[in-house]
Amino acid sequence: MRLAVLLHERANLRALRVGQIDALKRTGHAVPFTVAGVGAGLSGRGGCLLRVRDGGEADGGCEQRGEEEYGWFHELILHQRSIRRVRRPLKKTEIALREPILYTEHVTITTERRYEIRDITELVERVLEASGLDDGTILVSTMHITSSIFVNDHEPGLWQDTMTWLESLAPRRPEYLHHRTGEDNADAHLKRMLLGHQVLVPVTRGRLDFGPWERVHYGEFDGQRPKRILLKALGFSPDR
Repeated sequence: MRLAVLLHERANLRALRVGQIDALKRTGHAVPFTVAGVGAGLSGRGGCLLRVRDGGEADGGCEQRGEEEYGWFHELILHQRSIRRVRRPLKKTEIALREPILYTEHVTITTERRYEIRDITELVERVLEASGLDDGTILVSTMHITSSIFVNDHEPGLWQDTMTWLESLAPRRPEYLHHRTGEDNADAHLKRMLLGHQVLVPVTRGRLDFGPWERVHYGEFDGQRPKRILLKALGFSPDR
């Protein structure tokens, strides 16, 4: 099978890994990757896409930004696990149609109670829409050491069961050594460790790719004050 991918002549070829080459053996499979290089038609970092056509041939390349002259590119001929370079001009029809996306938001939450679980899936969906992400992941991470982010069912009875379970493992009591510092929230630190502080939410075709009943939740164990959540979308835009 002969697979070809276009990279700028000053690109970082290590960005294309052997594992990605193996994945391309399936006809019609698209593999996104990034390159780094500076030259005519490409500066800084750009997004690329390689797609296998019927018969084993492949098309793809790096996104351009309105340059009339596309500069010289290397065509990499991928055969099994070897790579051979052929230097030639880039054709206008070989421009890839996807852009890399990196989008960040910080959101502040203040709960009414010291202990509280809140479904924040709609917040994640809003960030997804604002980012324009089509394929990738959204990192959801609490920026405080007495709160958690986790994925589970939206069901108030389960929320109460979760709080009861956490209290049985890390009860609120005055005997913690941490309280020698003047704090009174040692149990909140322990509860956070049990549920974790962040999740990665997969995105496929512009939608959160959840399993049945999965929702993103924020768990608060020392609330009634402002807490920040980091949401970071990483991946690629839709085909244009």
